[in-house]
Amino acid sequence: MKKLIAIALCLCLLLPLLSGCKGGSDAPSSGTAAKVWVEKQIDDDTLFSFTYDGVPFADFISGWEKSVDKGTDDNGNTTLTLTYAQKDDQVTAQALITLYKASDAVEWVIHFQNEGKGDSPVIGEIQAMDTIYEDGIDVTLGYAKGSTLSEEDFTPLSAQLKDGENVTLYSSSGLSSNEFMPYFDIVSEGKGIIGAIGWTGSWKCVFRPESSGVRMTAGMTETRISLHAGEQMRTPSIVFLFFEGDAAQGHNAWRSFLINQLAPKTESGEPITELPIFVGAWGADGETKMLNTIKRMDQRNQMYDGIWVDAGWYGSEENIAKDTYANGWYEQVGSWNHLDSLYPEGFKNVSNALHERDLQFLLWFEPERVMNGSTFQKQHPEYLIQSSAGSFFLINLADDEATDFLIDFMDAKIKEYGMDWYRQDFNCTPAQTWASTDNAQGENRKGITEIHYITNLYRYLDTLVERNPGLMIDNCASGGRRLDIEMMRRSYPLHRSDHPLMDGSTADTVRELMIRLSYWLPLSGGGVSKESGLLTPYDWRSQMAASTSVSSTPSDVNYYNTMLEQHYRCKPMIAGDYYILTEHKNAKTDNSAYMYYLPDSGEGYLLLFRPKESAVAQQKLYLRGLDADADYLLENADTGETLTVSGALLMEKGMDLTLDAPPILRADIFYPAMT
Repeated sequence: MKKLIAIALCLCLLLPLLSGCKGGSDAPSSGTAAKVWVEKQIDDDTLFSFTYDGVPFADFISGWEKSVDKGTDDNGNTTLTLTYAQKDDQVTAQALITLYKASDAVEWVIHFQNEGKGDSPVIGEIQAMDTIYEDGIDVTLGYAKGSTLSEEDFTPLSAQLKDGENVTLYSSSGLSSNEFMPYFDIVSEGKGIIGAIGWTGSWKCVFRPESSGVRMTAGMTETRISLHAGEQMRTPSIVFLFFEGDAAQGHNAWRSFLINQLAPKTESGEPITELPIFVGAWGADGETKMLNTIKRMDQRNQMYDGIWVDAGWYGSEENIAKDTYANGWYEQVGSWNHLDSLYPEGFKNVSNALHERDLQFLLWFEPERVMNGSTFQKQHPEYLIQSSAGSFFLINLADDEATDFLIDFMDAKIKEYGMDWYRQDFNCTPAQTWASTDNAQGENRKGITEIHYITNLYRYLDTLVERNPGLMIDNCASGGRRLDIEMMRRSYPLHRSDHPLMDGSTADTVRELMIRLSYWLPLSGGGVSKESGLLTPYDWRSQMAASTSVSSTPSDVNYYNTMLEQHYRCKPMIAGDYYILTEHKNAKTDNSAYMYYLPDSGEGYLLLFRPKESAVAQQKLYLRGLDADADYLLENADTGETLTVSGALLMEKGMDLTLDAPPILRADIFYPAMT
């Protein structure tokens, strides 16, 4: 016998009634497709390419000595080292390949070395990926816009790959997720691949459908390099994950792969599945205000993970009045001394107070950019290169000595200030500066400055973590401009876009950015819209993600604590499977729903929003990934009301929801209950 039960829902938590709930995206086979694919590319010499002294790869590579060495890395993954050697010139091109044992994924990066006594012939048109995906005939390419300070950030895009029609993706200005995201998928019936380009600079990726499949090339925007004697260089890295199922299942396999295989780990080597909720502070607030904030957090029993200190804490005392969002913070970049009037003893009193409470301390820096007249510019001009804009300098990370200097400097600051999170921002466009530096080196050095700069950027970040075990890195770059896979293996984007800071940003546009980015990157954080703030459950839950930064002085403490409690309850599930349940193109007019689900525990939650301008009052949702044979307890997070229903009904019959006047998070659910 069936009966209908109505329940008012704001936030629906799915709690398993039967043990052993699985469902969700099954783990892929143990590297079968990736192994078969990459071995074929090695045999056919079709993994990467370059020109040598003007001659195309296919015309000369058979004359180079070829070898493949097999091994195992510290994590038990299979490694393949593919080496091509030009014995006369003593030039080698070596692909370092990793086959991941826990995922059907392969990664590779190319290294070139000139072991000769003079300059090498010109190595040009380097494609870190130049290969064929044979299942890519008349299939769909999925990709996304990058971060450009817009409510359109991370917008999903697609194209049908048909013979004769090329699709080109690229980044601009030396920022890896400017213009387009460095990720893509190719989905055919029941299977596909997800690809990533690991390069924190400018790149270009072209898809060319052919009769045998899709030819895919990817590399830096332009390379034409004669290596000096003894010089080495690397290319962007490439990652492929092979999957079975539809695009959503593929992306859940990808999300799991990122968290468990590539992303930063805890000090003990465990995957990180949750990011902090911080109290946000402006650097010019000063020590007294921050210590008082920590005391208020104690008094109000507020559940935060720490304090996030943004810019405005450094520079010269005479410019302290300028330390506002309008100008002063960026005029002082390159003078990384704390202001004694604000922090008489540096940040140790703040970090000590936090550490006594088992809380974390995050501090903002932008070390790569150096303003004229700053301490770095005056004391170490030998480590700087003039920007093409002329108004500032860059630390010359293309130079090993300059990189060593910056490593030592920042390592000392991390220790002095007691930092748990180091926030690295980057608010400039370096491509023109790199190009000018190339030109100053003479002919046939196009791309070399960018290569050495990016390579040393990775060494800089890696060394800071090596010297400070447990240190976490927040990657900003004007809000989401450096979201490539190489940065994602070293850092987390706690501020995914600068759009929330802009006039006209709303809860709906901020939420939409999170929905889009979560499809590619599982763990990120975001800001609060200027229009909405966090004043209602609709606003709060629109920005509810793996991480966030909230006000230290809420007007309604009970409300904040309630929202924080719910946020913490849901936060572990964000690392699970993720499904977008509605087709929506306009954040301001279309209803949106999405869910997270942990297959191993059977826990999950869904959110449904009806924006102010939506005309749709009736919504049907089909949940995904559940265990059809399990019963679930649906709980209204606001009222505590519960309802028991089977996974099969939630997925097959769906939930018919009636939405009241917008903007609203609440819904009425009708569905068969178990008898």
